[in-house]
Amino acid sequence: MNKMLFKLKLYFKKCKIGSKVIFENNRAIQIGSDVHIGDYSVISGFLDGQLKIDNNVHISRYCKIATCGGDLIIGKNVSIGDRTIITAQGGVTIDDDVLMADRISIIANQHKYEDINLPIAHQGQISKPIHIKSGTWIGINATILQDVTIGKNCVIGANSVVTKDIPDYCVVAGIPARIIKKYDPNTQKWITVH
Repeated sequence: MNKMLFKLKLYFKKCKIGSKVIFENNRAIQIGSDVHIGDYSVISGFLDGQLKIDNNVHISRYCKIATCGGDLIIGKNVSIGDRTIITAQGGVTIDDDVLMADRISIIANQHKYEDINLPIAHQGQISKPIHIKSGTWIGINATILQDVTIGKNCVIGANSVVTKDIPDYCVVAGIPARIIKKYDPNTQKWITVH
């Protein structure tokens, strides 16, 4: 075992760190106990952002999780599926008990494109926050874009692209995602939205 990996394993007590996990800018990374990070993942706290991962978090294989200048907060009991990408330029908060399937993209920035006389690569970026509230389940291959809040106990359908806020207790699907079911507290049933 190389010396750097050995030091990281001592630092992250009670954590299971997979093989060939890369940590970039460890000073900006805070990890709780009972955290599992799968093989070949990249965990990065670069560009002044803070990365805080609370207790009992499972990050699967081949994930890329990076602050990219914004703060990234992951709450307790969060499960993140294989090949997920989280870039937190505008800030990302994932509350407790969020369940994420594989290949999720959470991107808290976008490129500017207004000036047609300038290549998009030279126009800069806009960064706005993303907040995923507790108990939400995000289906496989979904994308969450900047400036979005997803409410408590929501279901984000597979392959959906979330571009606007979702209230608590909703099921959304599609590109762009739209509400297809809502929980009715009066009848205590999920109601289909037409």
